[in-house]
Amino acid sequence: MADARRPEFNSDQLAEVRRLQGLYPDKRGALLPVLRLAQETFGYVSLEVEEYVNRHRNERDPAGHAVVVRNGTARPRSVTTGVGPIPVAAPS
Repeated sequence: MADARRPEFNSDQLAEVRRLQGLYPDKRGALLPVLRLAQETFGYVSLEVEEYVNRHRNERDPAGHAVVVRNGTARPRSVTTGVGPIPVAAPS
């Protein structure tokens, strides 16, 4: 039985974590998608997790790539303003 103070993924969610890890040459590349899954599942990401990610934001893998990266941008959309439509692509 899971401890209410310690959220845990169920078996389907753990399978999704493994699938996400398989998409990257280094499992650490799946960090942000897994954090997103945690936030969707538990409704929050704890302060401890946020601080951990922040401490490692400048970490590099053996190939020199950032371990913690943004996930790109959302699908561009048009926002109508008084001067006309403006294309917007928000960070995701």
